[in-house]
Order: sequence, then structure tokens, then C-alpha cells
Amino acid sequence: GLYTVSYINANDTTIVYRLDSTALLRSINKKLSLPPLINIYGKTFNYNKHKTTVINFWSTTCKPCIEEMDSLNVVKHRFPNVQFIAITTDSIDKVKQFLEHKQFNYQVVFAQQPEISSLLHIDGYPIHFIVDPKGYLRWIAAGKAPSLADNISQLESIK
Repeated sequence: GLYTVSYINANDTTIVYRLDSTALLRSINKKLSLPPLINIYGKTFNYNKHKTTVINFWSTTCKPCIEEMDSLNVVKHRFPNVQFIAITTDSIDKVKQFLEHKQFNYQVVFAQQPEISSLLHIDGYPIHFIVDPKGYLRWIAAGKAPSLADNISQLESIK
């Protein structure tokens, strides 16, 4: 869905969960502006802003992120004309070590935590965006995205 789920441990026996959909819902059909991104080699990453782009926000410590990587790799293979980017706030060294043991075929890039959170309202993982070739955010899913391929197909068919 379109919810960001977060939680805090109130005490040893109580966990408080929070659902927030308003920030994400307000982002749909708006022009997306990404913060500066760094590739795995420490260089500025410039993505093709004129292609349909799928963006996955993830972390090496996020179990749902890791669980869906194989299916995301299949989706990427199915759409060779779509750009796939995976944004993380983890350190480059941590991600390089992770990728030695787990294949993730998206273009992995890095963003700064406070900036990405405030600019794009990212406060949980995984979150998926689909951006059209004109730069407009057309689809968002918080959590695993089993309908990602269907939503890419739908957007690609109306280009």
C-alpha cells in the first residue's frame, strides 16, 4: 500500500506503531526531484531522466528488502528499456560487503539519510517508486511490491 510504517519501543512490553500515508499520497503525480546520489565507486551518479525509472529504497538490514530482491531482479530482466535504481543510506563499504553474498541487479546508489528522508518522505523500507519519462512520480508502494511489474507494464503501455 501507500503507507509508511514505523514503530518505537515505548517500554519493554509495548511497541507503538505509526502509519502515515499523507506525505506519500501527496507525492503522486508531482515532479520528482532526487537529492545528489553517489555510485558504489564514490562518484556522482547521473541517471537518465528521460526513461521510465523504478526506484527502490532499501537497506542491508531490512528483511523484506532482502526477501524481495530475487523477484525484483526478475522484474528488471523483464523490462530492459526501464531504468532501475536502488537507493540506500547504508555505507558504501557495508553495501559492497552485502553484495558479495546477495545479487541485486539494480543500479545501487547512495543518499544521505536526513536529506532523503525530508525531501522524499522516506522513513521506512522497502519503498518503491515508478517515475515516468517526464519526471513525474506515478506509483508508490511501501513494503514489498508484488504488483511492480503490472504497474510498469501499465505505464509503459501509455507512453
